[in-house]
Amino acid sequence: MNQQFKQVKDQVGHSAEAAAEAARHIAAAALSAGEKLRDVAHDAAHKVQSAAHQVQAAAHKVHETAGRVVHGVEAKVEHVGQSARHAFEAGRGRATALEHRFEGEIRANPLKSLAIAVAVGAFVGLTLRRR
Repeated sequence: MNQQFKQVKDQVGHSAEAAAEAARHIAAAALSAGEKLRDVAHDAAHKVQSAAHQVQAAAHKVHETAGRVVHGVEAKVEHVGQSARHAFEAGRGRATALEHRFEGEIRANPLKSLAIAVAVGAFVGLTLRRR
């Protein structure tokens, strides 16, 4: 019985050693997998952070470009507005000068002006009557 006991004890010892060796291999594999997973996660985090910086830089460039475009458009609108004001003022000045010229002609030649006004009125009246 001692012999059988010794055999069982030896078998249990070998099995325990084999189990311990298998556990060491599993632990080493788990450690290696954990290190690889950590490295992959670190690389992924670095890539995400790099992409975020690139997006932020692109957004900053878009913001700057939009600001320059808006400023350019505002300047053009201001320029067009000033040109329109100058043209309006020049036109008003010409119209006022023409009005003063006609007034001067009418004051200088009142009978002639009256005759022209009567003739134009008669022509307009005849033209409207025919319709």
